[in-house]
Amino acid sequence: MERIDRLTQPILAVFFLLTFFSAGGAAVEGFVNYPTWLLIDKSDFKAYHNALGPRIVVTMVIPFALSTVFNVLLFWFRPPSVPRWSVWATVVLALIGWVATATVQIPIQIQLGETGYSKEAIEQLIRTDLLMRSVPGYSRLSIAFWMLLRILSIRSFSQVNRLQP
Repeated sequence: MERIDRLTQPILAVFFLLTFFSAGGAAVEGFVNYPTWLLIDKSDFKAYHNALGPRIVVTMVIPFALSTVFNVLLFWFRPPSVPRWSVWATVVLALIGWVATATVQIPIQIQLGETGYSKEAIEQLIRTDLLMRSVPGYSRLSIAFWMLLRILSIRSFSQVNRLQP
């Protein structure tokens, strides 16, 4: 049976928890929140946007940052059933999201926070979020889920084999 040491177990658990949590938050942000910004009255948008920002940091940025940290820890703390390439892939995909956030998303968000409603800026935010964050993010989620399935299936298979004579 594959053994996962005491330090690796919580690292894996936190990595999967934060990765799945972050993907859910990103889905709400990209597919629900951003498109509905187009419906907000222009006179209310700036106040709404500025009130939302700090909440996004707490509920999305910090969990995704921690997910990335725990992802990197998997280079040293991973079970044998998780191939090293999958750790590399999930780290690279997370970094693509971070670069897109820093170079494209944050400048648009700053513009919206300073100048208020802009249909063009919101539409650009939606387009770039889909291409530069959602696609890499859901690819990362898929690989992380595959990693989890490998761990669970190898552990389950080992346990079944142990029970048989």
